[in-house]
Amino acid sequence: MVTNVPNMSAVVNVTEGGVLLTSVVPAYYNDAVLICVLTAVALLPNVGVLLYVFLRRHKLLKQLETRNIRQAITFMTGANVLSIIGFQSILIFYFLSLHFDWKLDFVICSGIRNFKQMIVSPAFYSCLVVAIERYVLIFFGFNMCPQYVFGMYVFFGAPHLGGLNCNIDMTKTERSTLVFHKETLVGLETMSMSQPLKTDATGREPPKPASVVGFGRPRREDRLDRSHHIVMFISQQAYYTIHIQNICGYTKVSKIKQLEDVVNVLYVVYPFIAILLNLRMMLFVIRYKVRVAHVVRNVQREKHVLMGLMVQAILPIITTTPENTMYFLYVNGIEMSKGAWRAADAIYCCFLTLNPIVTVMFVPHFRNIIIKKITTFSF
Repeated sequence: MVTNVPNMSAVVNVTEGGVLLTSVVPAYYNDAVLICVLTAVALLPNVGVLLYVFLRRHKLLKQLETRNIRQAITFMTGANVLSIIGFQSILIFYFLSLHFDWKLDFVICSGIRNFKQMIVSPAFYSCLVVAIERYVLIFFGFNMCPQYVFGMYVFFGAPHLGGLNCNIDMTKTERSTLVFHKETLVGLETMSMSQPLKTDATGREPPKPASVVGFGRPRREDRLDRSHHIVMFISQQAYYTIHIQNICGYTKVSKIKQLEDVVNVLYVVYPFIAILLNLRMMLFVIRYKVRVAHVVRNVQREKHVLMGLMVQAILPIITTTPENTMYFLYVNGIEMSKGAWRAADAIYCCFLTLNPIVTVMFVPHFRNIIIKKITTFSF
């Protein structure tokens, strides 16, 4: 026998064995469709740029004069593709679960969601990695090998990962697969503000779990789906609480709340540092001082490249500002409409489409090659 228990955002079931099962949240469907379409559109320019870089790598290396630009394009665009795959993975799982009405152990969906959040992050700090790569080349004459660049992605990604969309906190959870007593799990009904307190088989009111927090205004994490990094992913698996969020229902969330604040700051700090580095390089290229270690052979080309890097550093700030603004309003008690949230999500995802377009626009030789191929219909 399976007992259905109403909940705030997902259907929770208790088997006779007592294992917690959960289905995905149907109310998230429209948002899932929107994000799926936007990320699928973003996949086209990113895969196009990445395929051309690999298929025409020898010709491109010769025309771009150094491997550095090709390497920067490869890593940055590759981070975008990885981010899109992360979005699509959880969405495909969501649609399949919804269509076939899967009732799975909550750790499966939670694990996919948390892993997706980790691999989405590099796209939003790749601008800093590329800026450092160009800075080292221009000022120190050192062309960084792929191993160093990959190491920087891991280093800057170390603090992040997660997705804190919750309004329930159960702090007594210590295992990845949760086992509840029926009486305790039926008590979860008390967490719904719209549901009256139910009675159990004996006619008594079931006890409220000691670890469930009270309700009032929803917690600040209820709505947002944020990209965090590796440390939090590990923390979510080893040192976590269970929260309710908008895709999977029950989801693992790190107990270390300070990680969220660090990640939110880094969302602005990383692109801001990239902007400062690009401004410094732009100033040098304009003045062009020969005494610096690396001789810039093609000043005009460097100007165009640095302008593109500047735009790519500004894009993450612009695309995350609407969501961050709504986040600020939300935590201060100002409710926003679903349409406003979806508009913010759309702007957030547009970064993945705009980034490769900027690449094509601001790398002169690369732009000329693409335009030539398009006009001759031989791309």
